[in-house]
Amino acid sequence: MLFRSNTRGQLGDGTTTKRASPVLVSGITTAVEVAAGGATTCARLASGAATCWGSNTRGELGTGSVAETESTTPTTVTTVDGAAAISVGQTAADPTLSFACVLRLNRKAYCWGANANGALDIAADTDPHEIPLEIVGYDGPGLPTAPTLTAAEIGDRRVTATWTPATAPDWQITGY
Repeated sequence: MLFRSNTRGQLGDGTTTKRASPVLVSGITTAVEVAAGGATTCARLASGAATCWGSNTRGELGTGSVAETESTTPTTVTTVDGAAAISVGQTAADPTLSFACVLRLNRKAYCWGANANGALDIAADTDPHEIPLEIVGYDGPGLPTAPTLTAAEIGDRRVTATWTPATAPDWQITGY
């Protein structure tokens, strides 16, 4: 359940009406994690898929298009499966421009949305990214047992991951 400003449909209740009390997100019954930033909200589902709603002016919904500038209900993020964590951040220059990232069970990170000044460290340094793209330069080393993601944080032009066991390297990307 979510409540607050809803100018871009970021509450996911099918409207853009501001809510003073919590509302259910339309069509979400298996969310295990919810993240919000700027005017975009995303959820990681029990299946490992991701869904986002709200602003899409910079591809924040991860659908492959910015033709629809917003969605008031959840939309499936393209090519995301096996998500272990999801986060949403916003750019410093314009807090209404958001980006999202998932850390997948295969220890790879993917981001989409606003990429002003290469903030997301993605191979194709263009803005926006309308579909999830792998973060450049991170490919976790093979370990005898699969590591567990113990913390993920996204902030203004920053994504950080912490893994257990301690032999799995923590990492951070920082934008420009």
